[in-house]
Amino acid sequence: MLKKIMCGSICLLLVLLLCSCGGKKIREIEKTPDNAFAPDDNWELTFSEDFNGDSLDRNTWHYAYSEEGVRRGGWWVDDAVLVENGNLVIRTEYRENGKFGAGWYTGGIESSPREAENGQPACAGFSQTGGYFEARCKVPATYGNWAAFWLMPVGDFKDDVFGTGEDGAEIDIFESPFMYWKEHQNVISHAVHVDGYGEELASIGSDYIEVENLYDEFHTFGLKWDETGYTFYVDGYETWHTKDALDTVCNVPAYLLLSCEVAGIVEDEKPLPGQERNADGELTVNWAGTPEDNDKTKAYDFLVDYVKVYREKA
Repeated sequence: MLKKIMCGSICLLLVLLLCSCGGKKIREIEKTPDNAFAPDDNWELTFSEDFNGDSLDRNTWHYAYSEEGVRRGGWWVDDAVLVENGNLVIRTEYRENGKFGAGWYTGGIESSPREAENGQPACAGFSQTGGYFEARCKVPATYGNWAAFWLMPVGDFKDDVFGTGEDGAEIDIFESPFMYWKEHQNVISHAVHVDGYGEELASIGSDYIEVENLYDEFHTFGLKWDETGYTFYVDGYETWHTKDALDTVCNVPAYLLLSCEVAGIVEDEKPLPGQERNADGELTVNWAGTPEDNDKTKAYDFLVDYVKVYREKA
């Protein structure tokens, strides 16, 4: 998801380009016994969140970023995140009279450790090095908007050690920005980003994975991470295995994120939904489409039933 706002749109476009050339293709999930995985007695549960209350567990989760504000083509605000009916709900909607004015509003949560700041309580959080990470989700069917389950290294690359896994990786367990593809809307992708978000950034992305009834049903999205690399799963079946673009593997703890994004860019501290600038500096339609194609009278919800994390027993 590329956490840094200043270069996020450019970097995510880079990932799309990496994924759309060089032999990348739309691929069905191979649903065979040999391709299946589920944690068994050799794995121990280290984290479980079922969202069964009516509010976030603020000792584990906090709203993504330290304060509300502009993000890509919209605004991230705390009240876009709800817990109801046994689900985490991250809502994307157009608000005519929103906190920051008319526009598209959404949000996210993360489990990074954080001291009390900006009126928000301290959060112990959760992080882990390696293991198996899984979320059961239902993604929103929206244009110019997508859901994601991802990991970030504790420290957010602040002490970057270029060319190694010493500073961690951003691991996008899944993203769903392809509703604008008229003929292949039911696809998701996986990606890994290393070496921060500057000129040293290196990214690698999966094929496009076709998921039957992506927007109509709950699905599980998983990651098994060990010293050999990263193995991604959808509904318990392997969809991709890789190391990162530098042939290294993250060896620092990573925390959890669940979020939605509005396609677009930020200029003069204001979002331009569904837009980006081409090589000539001209405004054009964003690579992920435009949220203006959605019904502005409706809310679009990313539902998360649970998040579970396991560690292989010694």
